[in-house]
Amino acid sequence: MGLAIAPDDSFSNLPLNPLLEALVECLQKDMIPDIPYYALVSLTHLIDAIPNVSTPLAASGGIGAICRKLSNMEFIDMAEHAIKVLERLSYEHSEAILTEGTLGSVINMLDFFEIQV
Repeated sequence: MGLAIAPDDSFSNLPLNPLLEALVECLQKDMIPDIPYYALVSLTHLIDAIPNVSTPLAASGGIGAICRKLSNMEFIDMAEHAIKVLERLSYEHSEAILTEGTLGSVINMLDFFEIQV
């Protein structure tokens, strides 16, 4: 949970690849819903703090793991954070996100979120 609330300047000395691999692994721990939820919150914060983190995240299999969290309707907060992470990744990795079949999952979830036109 420390990454989810850490200040931006604390990421400069972190080894990104092992950290991202650990967070992607945490996304797959479904026994305790808080683990993938906080992994998504941490990924959101990392992407905002370190602009070049999206490529290693995509390379570590993160896009597929994040997309699978969209189908979990029991925990709407987790799906909401998954959408936030995917939105940030979509600027550089839109093809990989579409390949995972994410568009249909996001469209199915539109009823659960406020939409401002």
